[in-house]
Amino acid sequence: MTLEATFLQNGLSIDYTPSGADVAAGQVVVLGAVCLVAKTPIAQNALGSLAATGVYDVLKTAALAISAGEAVYWNDSTNRATKTTTDVYMGVAVADAGADDTTVRVHLRSLQEVVAEQLGLGDLSDVGAVSYTAGKVLVADGDSFEAVAVSGNVSLAANGAATVTGAAVGDTKEITFGTSKLARSGNNVIATLPTSDPGVAGALYVDTGTVKVSAGA
Repeated sequence: MTLEATFLQNGLSIDYTPSGADVAAGQVVVLGAVCLVAKTPIAQNALGSLAATGVYDVLKTAALAISAGEAVYWNDSTNRATKTTTDVYMGVAVADAGADDTTVRVHLRSLQEVVAEQLGLGDLSDVGAVSYTAGKVLVADGDSFEAVAVSGNVSLAANGAATVTGAAVGDTKEITFGTSKLARSGNNVIATLPTSDPGVAGALYVDTGTVKVSAGA
């Protein structure tokens, strides 16, 4: 039988051979979308290892406060931890770091987390064939979730904006304010207003067939 897989590592650390320059102990190495840390020095073109998980005190951007539980990112140009979401996601702060502190204590996200983030909706066992067409939503059909288009009197745009068509509001729908009413008839708005000045500034009323605005008491 052909051996289909050979165990190499448990994923807590990975082999790494730097090609451009030596790697110092404690240096953060970014590989794609993941941050790893060299626990010991690695000479250029020599085989070493990078830690893929663990808790580290990491240099952070000056005057930046980070609270425990906040997401921490790594800027590979400044070599400092940040809260900037366009930087590489590093992990989660496990202790408060004040603006005057030079480091923040970070739990690195594991390689398992990185792998999980690569999964799309179509990779989930209880999600059917996924269509990313604008206006579709996932709906449970009893045994799984399916991507279906929003229908009826409501349409859904790609930005999440919902539009209710005019037909969804029937001619008999009305809004009542005491003795005043607003109703819809086709494309017309029918108003039932008081026939005398209510004495409320800005209020509408009808005086012998003319709509007027009350000046108040």
